[in-house]
Amino acid sequence: EARHLCVRGGPFRWRIPLGAIVSVTPTRNPLSSPALSLDRLRVTHRASSGERGLLISPADTAGFLAALAEHCPQLVRTSDGLGARD
Repeated sequence: EARHLCVRGGPFRWRIPLGAIVSVTPTRNPLSSPALSLDRLRVTHRASSGERGLLISPADTAGFLAALAEHCPQLVRTSDGLGARD
């Protein structure tokens, strides 16, 4: 969607406002998440309870990062993901 990152994992759904995303970084964290692969991205975002993270595994990681960078002006490309603009 134009204003939210929508994540689906089985019966669960998450909607993260694009403006709340703080960073997107690669991880191989084995914690339970909607990501079925260990090649995951951690999407860190601001929530009412503070910063939260969600592990996802997009089919096209490079395409996902490029699209997210295009829609999130507060983020810039880093060597391996997206980080907050200084």
